[in-house]
Amino acid sequence: MFARSLQQSRLALYAAALFSLAATAATAATAVPGPLVDTAWLAAQLQNPDVIIIAVRDDPANFDRQHTEKEKADPKAPIVGHIPGARLLDWKLVRENREVDGVKLDKMVPLAKNFEAVMRKLGVRNDQAIIIAVNGKDSTAVTMGTRVYWTLKYFGHDNMALLDGGLKKWQAESRPVVYDNPAIVASQFVAGAARNEMLAQLGDVQKAAATGGSQLIDGRTADYYVGQNITSDVKGKGHIPGSRMMAHKDLIDEKTGTFLPKGELLALARDAGVKADGDAITYCNTGHLGSGPWFVLSEVLGNSKAKLYDGSMHEWTKDSSRPLSRKWEM
Repeated sequence: MFARSLQQSRLALYAAALFSLAATAATAATAVPGPLVDTAWLAAQLQNPDVIIIAVRDDPANFDRQHTEKEKADPKAPIVGHIPGARLLDWKLVRENREVDGVKLDKMVPLAKNFEAVMRKLGVRNDQAIIIAVNGKDSTAVTMGTRVYWTLKYFGHDNMALLDGGLKKWQAESRPVVYDNPAIVASQFVAGAARNEMLAQLGDVQKAAATGGSQLIDGRTADYYVGQNITSDVKGKGHIPGSRMMAHKDLIDEKTGTFLPKGELLALARDAGVKADGDAITYCNTGHLGSGPWFVLSEVLGNSKAKLYDGSMHEWTKDSSRPLSRKWEM
């Protein structure tokens, strides 16, 4: 009797081990290979129900329409259509206006319940691999994707990647494009506990500016960094003192819409005076463009201590007593 019981126990353990291996294999089959996936990888996953494509667009009207006859002859025509099966995520829904410590701020990370509602309406499940596909027209569009990536990770989702080059590269390779607006079955997506270690707040930035304890990295271009230009979201010219500039445009090959190779990104950071490791806070005008250098530092170069300052210059310049610099810093 004892021998039979022992044998049954061994068989049960063996079956459990096989089940565990099968579950691991199933998970690995739909796990993204890294923070960036290429068009070939995604093309092989189009029929996989455990991979969902989110098309992040600031031009939602172009999601399900074709070029007009006039546009077909215009090299500057907008990118239209989408990858088969993609769900449209209107860029305006990614951020929200709310009050923080009594101050009204625009374009901030949404509350968990509001982000859940957006993901549920798209039919996104927690157990899916999420591929974020922007139209790829320029680095501004690409950083819409990195901002969505940051937000998903902030709310606990890790199995995701950006489609490197987005729809622009997909179309350039003559891969299938559709112009429908597919019916969506709502999901029960649940936002995880906020990973506040990814989020820099005003106090963190004030400390970094005063002591230099964390690297401050401005993701805007030079004309904003030195105060030649300013947006309506910002009330003062220049940058937060001590910041290095790692412009969003420099991270991308503008011809293809893809990120530069890892070695070139490392060199870019070094040339900008940015360390690839250690505490780092990236920012821009409203936390959009600054998500580009955050993505490079955190996801491509593996710096787990990189944070995004959500309020960025919009919040920093709400108080005119906070210092600004217009000098080039290296």
